[in-house]
Amino acid sequence: MTACFYITDEMPNDDGNKHSLRLSDRRKYFEYTEVAVLKFVNSLGASFTAVKVLPDLGGYQVFPENYVRSGVERVNYGDEFHFDAEMTARREAVFGKVYETEMAELAYDRATGGNRLAHSPGGNDHPNFSLWVDKQDPGLLHLLRHFIGYNKHWSIRTDVGDKLEDWMATATETPLGKYEC
Repeated sequence: MTACFYITDEMPNDDGNKHSLRLSDRRKYFEYTEVAVLKFVNSLGASFTAVKVLPDLGGYQVFPENYVRSGVERVNYGDEFHFDAEMTARREAVFGKVYETEMAELAYDRATGGNRLAHSPGGNDHPNFSLWVDKQDPGLLHLLRHFIGYNKHWSIRTDVGDKLEDWMATATETPLGKYEC
């Protein structure tokens, strides 16, 4: 982390330049745990009693769908976000399934002498995909799989049914260019 920014409602707004706190090398590196983040934030002059570190697929998005460059409307405030542990667990199950699928395809490619880079464009021995929660619809996941020379995008519903097979059955290939791809 190199800087923190105060959010103000000044007009014209230039929080990024006028209300930033640049961090020294001593302060910008810290363990990313709730205890360490709380200690860090309070060392900047705040007086919080707790912070919550959410999983990557927790659904919180800092910036709203219709981003504005200035004013207090340009961010989604964390204290207004309602974390859904069950929905997050569903998303993480989908992540695990996609990871497992890509690893199996990669192993098959290696074992059969197929296109060694088809499932790992960088030549690495790990999956190469992106999975994120839709900004407007928390029950919708976007899966972008990266191949040599092309990508494929799927939409996956995690708000139908109650098991992984139900969610994976909703996977629908979606044209690129939609959904932030």
